[in-house]
Amino acid sequence: MIKFFAVVVLLAISPLSSDSTLIDIVSSCINFQFKALLYLAESTDDKFHCIETCVYDIIRNLTKIDLPKRPDPEICQGLNDKCKYAEGLRKCLPPNLDERFWKDVFTRI
Repeated sequence: MIKFFAVVVLLAISPLSSDSTLIDIVSSCINFQFKALLYLAESTDDKFHCIETCVYDIIRNLTKIDLPKRPDPEICQGLNDKCKYAEGLRKCLPPNLDERFWKDVFTRI
């Protein structure tokens, strides 16, 4: 039991790599935001599709990755208020994230 406690203490106080910690924080935040978005979308396909479009645009605008712009579906034009819910993702994403970072994040989500 003492050895187990010692291992736990050492793991708790040992510094992790900053990339690993940042990836963990970002992936946890994104997972939380997606759960909230799913709840807000009320499992309605058209609303979820619009929120997904908003999320894609936020990620596209905040990253260095050259993602193509996607056209907004016609069904989403009346649901623009749903994009405000996707704005919570902005707080999850630090600026200047590279492609390697995104690969690591999306393998954890």
